[in-house]
Amino acid sequence: MSVTPSLPPHLAFCDESQWNEGRFRALAVVSGTPDGIASLERRVADILRECGISEYKWAKANEARMRAAHMMVEALFEELAARRVRADVMIWDTHDSRHAIRGRDDAANLARMYHHLLVDVLSRRWPDGTRWVILCDRYGQIDWNVSRSCLSAKEIALEPASLFSPRHPDLGSVLLASLEEQFRIESLREADSKEEVLIQLADLLAGLAAFSCNRYDDFEEWLCKSEPSLFDDDDAGRSPSNKDLRRFEFLRWFDQECKRRKMSVSLATERGLMTYPGGIRHGLDFWRYRPQHPADQAPTKERHAGQSGARR
Repeated sequence: MSVTPSLPPHLAFCDESQWNEGRFRALAVVSGTPDGIASLERRVADILRECGISEYKWAKANEARMRAAHMMVEALFEELAARRVRADVMIWDTHDSRHAIRGRDDAANLARMYHHLLVDVLSRRWPDGTRWVILCDRYGQIDWNVSRSCLSAKEIALEPASLFSPRHPDLGSVLLASLEEQFRIESLREADSKEEVLIQLADLLAGLAAFSCNRYDDFEEWLCKSEPSLFDDDDAGRSPSNKDLRRFEFLRWFDQECKRRKMSVSLATERGLMTYPGGIRHGLDFWRYRPQHPADQAPTKERHAGQSGARR
């Protein structure tokens, strides 16, 4: 009797932007099938070599990195069209009722945001029963040293208070005990972004998302001034830095490219990047974490609890 070999696991690569500064913070996950991820990895690695970049970081917006950013996004769009990979980006507003609280623990909240985004991606964007390897950028705030864990349906409904607490001494056992029914995660671990080019792509998407919200007013002002005018502009205002000019140009290009490809991604509607619900099927999803009720609050330094919120 022959035994059908199991398929290799899907992969997901995660990174954040501005987790402890600015009004808007963001977290991105690039996920996909083994062949889709392998193809995207090869293309992004080739792009970085061509541009002479050892590691892409959104925070370093020099000309070479912004050229690489254009090419990396074009490669992503082409892989999205093949439906073998997708990119999901969650944005949260620290001025909303969930986050505008005294003593908010941003490190614990970052871990909670990881949890919410991964649950959304693994439960709603890929087939049930998919096996996963998940790699997250290495931080000093969260202990990802887990060799094997699983996410469960029970955990979605009832989130343990201690889950993903920063440097929780029993994190591995908490995950194994709490997350073992629905998702088949073979490995959830931190990784060096320098060695994982798709973590660098996640960094680009998270950085772009946070920037589009935090700097939308400045972007809009720049956009208006960059348009031809019949009148002299007597109020020049504060000139953007070269770094910001490159980012503004990239954000405008990204918005135009999403429209050209009919990705159902809007920039102006929410004054920041946002995907309309009908556009999720295209594989590029920017969405806002929305508190659902008064008890939905971020963890604080005194307590690492907080109720589970929901998207949209």
